[in-house]
Amino acid sequence: ISCMISAYFLVFYLVFFVLKITGIIDNIRDIDRLKDFVANSGNAGIFVYFSIALLQVLVIPIPAIITILAGSILFGPATAFLICTTGILTGSIIAFLIGRTLGKKVLKWIDKESLADKYLDILQRKGGIVLFLMFLLPLFPDDLLCIVAGMSNMKLKSFALVSFISRTIGVAFITFFG
Repeated sequence: ISCMISAYFLVFYLVFFVLKITGIIDNIRDIDRLKDFVANSGNAGIFVYFSIALLQVLVIPIPAIITILAGSILFGPATAFLICTTGILTGSIIAFLIGRTLGKKVLKWIDKESLADKYLDILQRKGGIVLFLMFLLPLFPDDLLCIVAGMSNMKLKSFALVSFISRTIGVAFITFFG
């Protein structure tokens, strides 16, 4: 398991380093710069947008609302909704699996262990209904919750269902009513 942790952190640092050195992180923290960055990607724009939606859950420290609104401006609400929802759900499941596989070790590394312990206790006691509500409300760290859910007794199938319904609603609301 220590090899897996090392591999995850190596990949994380490598992706983050590449994104930082190429200026991508700086370009995607602002909605106008993100929109220009994706628009200038040419035919790869949809793939770039999907990748940013996925990576924002795993490694890119930007709020989802920026990604969602930029995609809505670029591709129109319906297309942005489909691409962004797919990216966020894929990233969420990967984060869940990271939590399931690496557990507390990944939380120590991202320095969120005490916060995660609080959410883990809540999820262990209340389950999917509370996670559903947490995903819908903007007050909670959705990406961290995916990792914590992986550490809980929640089954992947239940997590996928809760994520699909709640995160789809959230993305739809921002995309269509932003």
